[in-house]
Amino acid sequence: MTMTVTDERGSRARGNVTILVDRDASDPIVRVGFGDKDQPALNLKGTAQRTKQGVFRLPPGEPWGRTETQEEVSDQLGGLRSFTIQGWLKPEDLSVGSGGNRILFCLKGSKTGVDLVHLADGRMRLAVNEWPDSVKNDSSPGRLVLGKWTYFKVSYNATSHRDNVAWYFSKPASQPNNNPKLQLDHRTTYNVGAVANETGPLAIGNFNRTMQSYGWDRQFRGEIKEIEVFGSRISGRGAIGYQPTHPD
Repeated sequence: MTMTVTDERGSRARGNVTILVDRDASDPIVRVGFGDKDQPALNLKGTAQRTKQGVFRLPPGEPWGRTETQEEVSDQLGGLRSFTIQGWLKPEDLSVGSGGNRILFCLKGSKTGVDLVHLADGRMRLAVNEWPDSVKNDSSPGRLVLGKWTYFKVSYNATSHRDNVAWYFSKPASQPNNNPKLQLDHRTTYNVGAVANETGPLAIGNFNRTMQSYGWDRQFRGEIKEIEVFGSRISGRGAIGYQPTHPD
């Protein structure tokens, strides 16, 4: 937006003003694995399967499977200052490739976007705008259990300097339910700023095509259901349920 100011003598000055319009943080940016229309639409590759209930199943072993959008999602996920990722996970095999197995991935290459993985001891790790191998931003170990469904929620808030990531989990269950009871696991301090404006394609359960030269063995091995992502570009409202433990 351009503004022009004129004084009483007729002199003018002109400048540009940027106005940020935020989305409704309670409206999911991503909503996939519900059995109705995915938002955004995902294409299945390799051995990836989708049940009538919308569950994504990614069997262990080669040839690997993946799900991915055709387009990049920078206009939706890029620039978020706060966000929440949540959904159901049921691992069938916790063995992992280097850096962990992918749950949600929208990095462009290994640099800009979001990477949510799990490690072999059942913990989860969140990385923003970087490769997760050396990142210290984990849940507690043992949160994912073989053959059991667990509901998770992780929130990230770049507007807070300390304890800005919160991890929540349900108890492991034999089947998903409509009202999972979440308990706070713990908080971590990991603030690398907002998600970069330019992200890669969204993939659930594996890398996206910007990482195909690395192979596809970092695949989640099991079932994924009801993944949602919420976010805000201008405030901490996208970190749903986040309560700061320290005044900033």
